[in-house]
Amino acid sequence: MCAQNPQTKQGKVFTLDCCLDGDQSQADVWRRIEGGDLVEKALDGFNVTLMAYGQTGSGKTYTMFGESLSTGTDLDENSGLIPRMITELLKGLDRKQKNEPGFDSWKMEMSVVEIYNETVRDIARPEGVSLLMSSVFSEDSWTLIDRRTRQPLISKVDIKSQGQAMDAIKSSFDRRVVKKTAMNEVSSRSHCIISLHVKQVFAYGDADDDRFQLKAQVNLVDLAGSERGRTRKWNANDDREAEAISINKSLLVLNQVIFKRSEGKRHAPFRESTLTRLLENSLGGNAFTVLMVNLSPSPDDYGETLGSLEYAKRAKRIQNTVVQNAGDVQADSSDAPPLPTVTEEFFNKWPVEQYALNPKPALRVQ
Repeated sequence: MCAQNPQTKQGKVFTLDCCLDGDQSQADVWRRIEGGDLVEKALDGFNVTLMAYGQTGSGKTYTMFGESLSTGTDLDENSGLIPRMITELLKGLDRKQKNEPGFDSWKMEMSVVEIYNETVRDIARPEGVSLLMSSVFSEDSWTLIDRRTRQPLISKVDIKSQGQAMDAIKSSFDRRVVKKTAMNEVSSRSHCIISLHVKQVFAYGDADDDRFQLKAQVNLVDLAGSERGRTRKWNANDDREAEAISINKSLLVLNQVIFKRSEGKRHAPFRESTLTRLLENSLGGNAFTVLMVNLSPSPDDYGETLGSLEYAKRAKRIQNTVVQNAGDVQADSSDAPPLPTVTEEFFNKWPVEQYALNPKPALRVQ
């Protein structure tokens, strides 16, 4: 695509995996990002991340959620990527349970957290928001664990239907920090990460230990809007300005991480921000990642648009190494990180697609 400077009329060309204009429907977006393929990857035991980035008011939350967080089992034309992902995952699990030989059981759990002023808040807890401050990150960087007990601190909701999932998300969003700014009537003042934890168990013999499992984590990320250079112009008061500074700091670190990863650097400043620490596996790690960059069509926002496209250009160069999370059920504990990838010997027991043994780059930018 080409970004044209409204004053000089000079353009700059960027190469992305696809580009969609404002006339595209939510179904078109799902199809163009190959959402069905991402669902199948998760069902095959691979981690997946969908992440929306862009300036305030560019449509990130609409892309991820749609017009509302209404409940129900049927998708409509305004349903965003998150309800579509949840619905298709549940359909796929039901299909496998009915049709796939050896399929024993499945379980899907969901966690909902926000990162507000660099603090992780568990907004899925029905008793109220839990501030996770005296905690450390787990070894695989997907969650937070208690320093003393080493147990996960982020709660999980058992999911059996799309309606149940959307009910839980709607209740969680009632606790999310959203406020009015001069640029947006309802502005997300925090980063939100919805994680779907999918576990499938298969039996390949009569003995109790003749079982194996596939596990996957699907991260659905709605980033707060970038406001580089606009804090005093757009924010309605000092509180909003302080929030914008915190948001910009975390996005700056995210940008630095993407720059380091895109250059093939081994070390990147993941630990300098809570956001990047939680998303470490999604950026050059063990996940199929799709980054959606939302842009404003306004000429006044050309600077932000150019910055977002430069960000996307660098992200596209990141090489993720993806492995399948598969192994024996006995080797697992409910709170352990995903098991290592399968081995050649494993294929003698159960036919899993061969590409599981061949990690490959997997980050797309839309």
